[in-house]
Amino acid sequence: MRPSIIKPVQAAKILGSNAESVRIRMQNDSFKPSIGTACRHSGSKFTYEIFPERLAAYLNISVDAVFERLNTRKDSRYG
Repeated sequence: MRPSIIKPVQAAKILGSNAESVRIRMQNDSFKPSIGTACRHSGSKFTYEIFPERLAAYLNISVDAVFERLNTRKDSRYG
């Protein structure tokens, strides 16, 4: 079963970016169309909800392709 929400580190892998960049862009509402929500809690704490359907729309690919990228992309930290 596929998750209905993915984490910034997973979205970063799909986007070929890093998790911190994804978090900052979500906090600034820089993804157009939006890929999810960044909710501020006490102080500077945020929680993130990234929806595979919205990420697919942002990338103009299918949801299947989102999960394909997630499962096939190498982790850039390891070469």
